[in-house]
Amino acid sequence: MEKLEITSMSSRGQVVIPFDVREQLGLKEGEKFVVVGGEDTVIL
Repeated sequence: MEKLEITSMSSRGQVVIPFDVREQLGLKEGEKFVVVGGEDTVIL
C-alpha cells in the first residue's frame, strides 16, 4: 500500500525517511537509493 509522508532536508542535505516507511519496506542502515531530479521534483 502506498503511503504519502512529508519530510524535510537538513542543512547538510540529509533527508529522513519516516519510520513507518522504513519499517514497511524493511529498510536498514546503509541501504543504497537511486535519486532522480527533475525541474521541481526529486524521486528517491
